[in-house]
Amino acid sequence: MKKYFLNLLIISLLFLCMACPYQSNVPLSEKGMVIDDYFLGKWTNKNQINKDFFAILQHNDHQYKIEENVYSESDKSFSQKTYLASISDIDGQLYFNVKPSETEELYLIYRLKKGTDQITLSPLTENIKESFKSVADFQNFVRKHKDLSFFYGKDQVFKRLKDKNSYLVF
Repeated sequence: MKKYFLNLLIISLLFLCMACPYQSNVPLSEKGMVIDDYFLGKWTNKNQINKDFFAILQHNDHQYKIEENVYSESDKSFSQKTYLASISDIDGQLYFNVKPSETEELYLIYRLKKGTDQITLSPLTENIKESFKSVADFQNFVRKHKDLSFFYGKDQVFKRLKDKNSYLVF
C-alpha cells in the first residue's frame, strides 16, 4: 500500500514538479496572450496508464484554469488541485506561466509546444540562479538562452482525451 501511495503522489506532482522547474517571482509577460481554444479540454500524460488527467479551462480572456485530477483507487474518487496559467510568446516560442496559487506570486515556467492533439511541456531548468524583478529583464534572459538545450528539463508529452466530458484510460 505504501508503494502505491508513493506512486500516486509522484504522478500527482508530475505536472507541477516536472524536473522541478525554475520558479520566478514574475511571469514572462504581464497579461499573457489571448486564450487559444486549442489548449482547452482534458489532457493526460502520454506515458500514463491510470485515470489521472488535467482539465484546462478558460479563466478569463488571458488566463487558463488548470484542474489537476488525481484518481485514488482506494477512495474510488478524484482529488483536485487548481492552478492558473497564462501563455507568453518570446520570439515565436510559447511559454506556460503556471501559478500554483491565486494568492502567491510565484510562477513555474514551461516551454510549450503544440502538436496534433498533444502538447509538450519542457520546464526551464532548476539550475537558473538569477532572480528577476521585472518582466522585461526575465524576457531578455529567456530570449538570450531559449535556444540552448540545457536551458530546459525533460520533456513531458500530454495527449488530448478524445471525450472532453469524461476521463479515458489509455
